[in-house]
Amino acid sequence: MAAVESPAHQQDSSFFDGEYTAQSVTVTLCSALAIYNALELLLLISTTFRSYRGLYFWSLLVASAGVLPYAIGFMIEYFQLTIPWAGQITSTVGWCTMVTGQSLVLYSRLGVVLGPTHHNILKAVKWMIIIDGIVFHVSTTVIMFGANNAGKNSGFVQAYKYIEKIQMTGFTIQEFIISGLYIWRIMDILKSSDWSRRGKRSMRELFGINILIFVMDIALLVMEYQNRRTIERALKQFIYSVKLKLEFSILNKLVSITTQTADGQTFATFDDAHAAADEQPLGNAVALPPFQSETEKPGFKGDATHVERASSFLSGTTYHGERLSAIDSPVLSTTADQHRRRRTLEEDLYAGACRHVAG
Repeated sequence: MAAVESPAHQQDSSFFDGEYTAQSVTVTLCSALAIYNALELLLLISTTFRSYRGLYFWSLLVASAGVLPYAIGFMIEYFQLTIPWAGQITSTVGWCTMVTGQSLVLYSRLGVVLGPTHHNILKAVKWMIIIDGIVFHVSTTVIMFGANNAGKNSGFVQAYKYIEKIQMTGFTIQEFIISGLYIWRIMDILKSSDWSRRGKRSMRELFGINILIFVMDIALLVMEYQNRRTIERALKQFIYSVKLKLEFSILNKLVSITTQTADGQTFATFDDAHAAADEQPLGNAVALPPFQSETEKPGFKGDATHVERASSFLSGTTYHGERLSAIDSPVLSTTADQHRRRRTLEEDLYAGACRHVAG
């Protein structure tokens, strides 16, 4: 996507001129909403994840946090709050972490739907993200600082006009490829499996959200090619914060979908599903082996550390009836054990609520 703003060759005003126009109001609103969304995401991440590890967690954390310096740096530049270098450096750091971090968020769960049979595709996507990040971030940053500090007739200014469009087109194509792979595999998994009506509705929601992401990326690209870079930058920070919230919801739903077993039952807690997705990618929706609660293991005599879920959310069933009464089953011999199982169940339900709030 587009890098930081260059003051040269703009059709719209690069800085706030003291008048509250449509542009200045758009910049203010988009910056405020982007900062709010980023803070909300960071709060959800800190309350949803119990263990701070894995590419999914760190990429989501870095991408969400990257929205903040990008928005703050952009406001420093636009409202000329201090020296230009401060805003340029701050927004550049945010741009790199926000754009490539968002691609890594999608990549971190791509193996869940691609599976081991498409390992070469997953490897190619990884190297695409690495190469694009190095080439586009480094080249755009160097040319941008050169254009902002060289004369108007400098070659940096002319080069910046082209590198902006090139790198933004490259990052947009990259996101199209990754999101397209998700849509392809999701549709393939859906055709090869028996899903409930609720499950099919959830799949349609995932498809619709990916289409919405396509539309938002195209809108930013159109703004860039119209040389409306100030508006494009203002919208970009807001759109990326929205995309991260949508993808947070999408990828958590994918974990729920792909941990469904052949008989419609899923096991383990929210963290277990994420750990399993990190360690064992799926080829099909039923490829992930079910987790067993400690009480189901032969010779169990200790405390239960996991809660068996009644079913995937796709089956339309919840924690009712026999599943809740199972907490008080004879397997648990003491009141302390019963309380421990209830507490684990409540934590599992809380994690599920966080996933829906994030969507």
